[in-house]
Amino acid sequence: MRTGIVENRHPFAVATVVVCLVAAWVECAFSETAFAGPVHKADSSLTEDTDHPQTTSPSPGVDSGRSVGRDVANVWKATTHTVTSPFRWDSRDFTRFGIFAGLTVGAVFIDEDVREIFQKNQTDTGDFIAEIGNVYGNGFFAVGLTLLTYGSGAVFGAERVRDTGMMLSDLLLTVLFVQQPLRIIVGRARPYANEGNLSFEPFTVADEYASFVSGHTWSAVGMSVVLSRNINNRWASIGLGTLAFVTAVSRMYVDKHWLSDVIMGGAFGYYSANTIVDWHDQKQENAKNLSFRPTPSGFLLLYRF
Repeated sequence: MRTGIVENRHPFAVATVVVCLVAAWVECAFSETAFAGPVHKADSSLTEDTDHPQTTSPSPGVDSGRSVGRDVANVWKATTHTVTSPFRWDSRDFTRFGIFAGLTVGAVFIDEDVREIFQKNQTDTGDFIAEIGNVYGNGFFAVGLTLLTYGSGAVFGAERVRDTGMMLSDLLLTVLFVQQPLRIIVGRARPYANEGNLSFEPFTVADEYASFVSGHTWSAVGMSVVLSRNINNRWASIGLGTLAFVTAVSRMYVDKHWLSDVIMGGAFGYYSANTIVDWHDQKQENAKNLSFRPTPSGFLLLYRF
């Protein structure tokens, strides 16, 4: 078993992640249907209206009068909607949450065994793959990807790409407002602290007590869901899902998180991302149904049901 944390040893890991994402964009983002076709409704338990599927968003060029200020306001609205969504859960939502909570609790009983497996199987190849996951789930990488996506959409007039950048912003803010305080409040010891998986030091900012939940996993799963639902291409979805999975596994490989941290982080990432995409799609659908028409006496407001 190696000692220490295997991380940041492969500078080419960044290039590998970037190449994967660029390949997805070249293959899908500039095709006829990418970022413009129907957005498939995912099965999200954090949305309060899961029985009504969302439909397509406007094609590029729609709502050309939008501004950065309006986008910022909508990002804030979507973020607060997502953070407060548990207050609007129904019985099915609570049932699903209970299932994931049960899986997390169950994982606690095998946390130590899973850690031992990873620490006994450290290899150079494993180090490289783990670093790919660490890069993809890193906050700085996520911020860069978000700014690039939003900026390119704004510059080239690709409305759906711009919207995708907003959704990624919503996701990062949700992680900031929920995951960061949660890990401080819980204060669970990281595996490398060698205090066991049931060691807690609540209300501490020390990094060695910031294990629950995995922020890298939350971000990686969330980004993959947002990008997958907007690109709407099977092969891109497979690649993005693989990056998210590698990130989750890498956090255990580098001894930063327990299995239970990763399970709950992945669940939060999946459901928060779907809530965000659903909110934006519903807003755009409502905007398509609302229109103004000039009349001799003023303006007529129309809404299609």
